[in-house]
Amino acid sequence: MPAPFRRIKPNRLAARREELGLTRAELAARAGVSERMIFFYEEGRHSPAPGRLDQLAKALGCDSGALTGAQRCAETLIDLRYAAGLPLDRVAELLRASSAGRELCVSAAKVAALESGRHVRGRGWKDARTTGKLLAPLAKVYGVPVRMVLDAWMRTRTGEPAPQIPGKREQDPSQAALKTWELLNERQRIYLGEIMRDDRMAGTEMWMRRVQRLPVPRAAEWRKLPLTLKAAPSLVGYTRLQERLRRGGVHDPGAGQTVHALERRGC
Repeated sequence: MPAPFRRIKPNRLAARREELGLTRAELAARAGVSERMIFFYEEGRHSPAPGRLDQLAKALGCDSGALTGAQRCAETLIDLRYAAGLPLDRVAELLRASSAGRELCVSAAKVAALESGRHVRGRGWKDARTTGKLLAPLAKVYGVPVRMVLDAWMRTRTGEPAPQIPGKREQDPSQAALKTWELLNERQRIYLGEIMRDDRMAGTEMWMRRVQRLPVPRAAEWRKLPLTLKAAPSLVGYTRLQERLRRGGVHDPGAGQTVHALERRGC
C-alpha cells in the first residue's frame, strides 16, 4: 500500500532555492537527488517521500513545514510524521515495539487511517482509554513532547473525544450538572465543551510526565486555561482553545461575555 504524503508546494521550494542563490543542480547535489527530480518537484509533477522531504529541507536550511505550508502550532499527525522523516511502515514497526502498539495491532494501514481522520478498524480504537496509551509511544517515535502529539491528534480527529489517561474512569455527570447543561445555549455549550476538552488534554500530558518521571507543576498552575494572548494574532497566533472556537465559528468579540455567563452559572 503506497504511503500517503503531504505534498510540498512547488512555489515554496523554488522560492527558497532562489532566495539562497542556488541552481537546481546545486540543490540536487546538496539533497542527494538528480537535477531532473528537482525540476519535477518545482513543476509539481512529483512530491518527495518523507525521508527525501527531510533531506530537501536540510539542504535548504529550513524545516519541512516551510516547504509544505504546515503552520507551527497547527501540526496534524501527518505533519509530525513528515517532520520526523518517517514512512508509514517504519512508524508502525516502531509503535509495535510498545505494549500499546501491540494491543492495538498497529499497522501501516491503521496509521494512515489515524492521520487522515478516517475510521481505524480494529479492537480498541474507539476506546479513548486505550488510544490514550499510544500517545507516549508516538511522542517517542516522532521525537516531540507528548502534548504536541495530543494537540496534533485532536486537530486531525476533530469531533472525537480526547484520548484519556489510562486507568482513569469517567464519572457519570450529576443531576445538577445535567440541569445546568440544559439551561445553556448552543454557543455556551460549545465553549464549555472545548474548555473541558482542553482541561482533559492538559491532564493527559501531566499523567504522561509522571510516567516519564518528569517534573509536574501544581494543578493550580497547569489547569490555568489561556483564553487569549495579549498581542496581535498576526504576531503570536491563537491559543489552542481559540483555534478550536474559530473552527466552530464562535470565536468573536463576544467571547468574554460567554465566559462570564458560564461563570455565573457555576460552570
